[in-house]
Amino acid sequence: MSKIHRTLFFSILTLLGGMLAGLLYFAAMNTVTLNSLPKTDSSPLVSESNNKIENTANDKQQKLAYQVTINSNMTNASNEATSTVIRFNLALKQSNPDSKNSTSLLGRIDQITTSSPAVAMSALPESLSFTAKYQDGYFHDIDLLQLPEGHPLFIIKTVLQHLSYNQHKPLQLQLADGTYTFQYTRQKLQVKREAVRINHITTQTDTYRIISESDQWNLLLQTSLHPQSLKYDTFRQINYNDQVINIDQSITVDPIPFPLVFDDSPTLFAHNANKDYTLVTSTSHKQPTIESNAELMSALTAFTNAPDLYAISAIGQYAAQHAGLSFVEDILLNTSQDDAIKSAIIFALEQSGVPEANNILSAIILNEAIDEKNRLRAITSIAKLGDVTSDLALDTLQQMSHIDNKTIADTAILNVGILGDHAEHLADNVTDFLNKKLHQDNSNNRYITLLAINNLNTSTLNQQVMPFLTSGHYEERMIAARILAKNEQYQTKLFDHLLVENNPSVAGEIIDAYLSQKKAFSLSKEYQSKLIRRMNTTTITPLRDKYEVLLNATNE
Repeated sequence: MSKIHRTLFFSILTLLGGMLAGLLYFAAMNTVTLNSLPKTDSSPLVSESNNKIENTANDKQQKLAYQVTINSNMTNASNEATSTVIRFNLALKQSNPDSKNSTSLLGRIDQITTSSPAVAMSALPESLSFTAKYQDGYFHDIDLLQLPEGHPLFIIKTVLQHLSYNQHKPLQLQLADGTYTFQYTRQKLQVKREAVRINHITTQTDTYRIISESDQWNLLLQTSLHPQSLKYDTFRQINYNDQVINIDQSITVDPIPFPLVFDDSPTLFAHNANKDYTLVTSTSHKQPTIESNAELMSALTAFTNAPDLYAISAIGQYAAQHAGLSFVEDILLNTSQDDAIKSAIIFALEQSGVPEANNILSAIILNEAIDEKNRLRAITSIAKLGDVTSDLALDTLQQMSHIDNKTIADTAILNVGILGDHAEHLADNVTDFLNKKLHQDNSNNRYITLLAINNLNTSTLNQQVMPFLTSGHYEERMIAARILAKNEQYQTKLFDHLLVENNPSVAGEIIDAYLSQKKAFSLSKEYQSKLIRRMNTTTITPLRDKYEVLLNATNE
């Protein structure tokens, strides 16, 4: 696989696999449900109390130390359970103790333990170094010094993200299943957060649906306004390929004394200090040897009972290169076959990494005798084949975008953009197709095409997208704003549009996009005056609230 944005399918399978799985799931799914948090008091008395704390905050060099505990528990309908625990000590100090205003930190973790049988303790280092920056309550520019992304200690990034807050503007977390924007509220030394915007990866709903959920995130601060402790608990009951799974997870961060010895030797913080740390799991040597169709079916059945990402690529390779199309179609057309097997064979082809998967997935998509659910699964899989994606994959999606079945047609268009993002060698062809489609579509389809362009993650079509910022359909204006906000050169045009936009969703798209960026921006006094006039004259209360958030962030 090349550029992979892990889908929920991938995340759930990884979670079921053991320790590594639980950590990746955390990275993917740490979220707060809208309206799940209690509102904090924003009265003048509270604001005055907050200001007093800010004015007395200790600005001297900070040394921070915590014990971090991460628990993950999963049960299925048969009460089969998977549990993992990882624990480590985390210490942070300024990289330049002589500089009062330095935001750069050196970080070390040690005392690393895990209860997971899937990770050998010998695979975990005794300690690990990293660097980060901390400003206004927010850990950012976290550098794990080339630690491989699949390593369980990559969870450090997630922990620091959840130790972050900013009471002046929203923070945006880019997680595996989408982008989350949180608004933070501080009352004295307690911080709460609320999700104000969630952009899910489009294809996740094909295999993943939340039945019920509850989340609680509570951050306590020191008087210096640095993190004191964190308690994050989440419960989710999900329907994953028609299977009900319960997931309980938590991150607990408690203060501990700063270590007597903190080794800050330059070699430990070199840019590639962690590159040689690789993960060896107990499942590393379990990749099946498949030599017949019967063994393939056995491997598929074993996978559905205990998903293992080390096995799925081998299953896909044999299916694509040996079993062939007729074998796969027999599975999909068999009405008595378990749906989990059908889903697994399509996912295996996606993960196979071999070019033959293009032909089989294309044939599935084109075969009207196969049910819609599995054709849709094949569409989302063919778009994520990565480097082995062929012209046939793109041709198939283009062909499907013109059929009368709107569900399949719209899904095909959306996945054209995803294909272009995953297969760079086809990005130019994808760009040409979406450009033509944008100008050929009627108003009912342009919104879908704009979403596909957003999935493509390119600035090449920005000039063609720009006119949709004044579309008569607010959905088109909203996606156009989302696309253009990725490019700094459109900031002036977007903020000018903000002064005449009447839809709070579109205005929020523009404001949230800029407030959540790491790079600071400023608004001229002239523009602020225009914004204040606009805020005072509009009768749309949600719009006025959006303007107020922008002004407060600008004048912080």
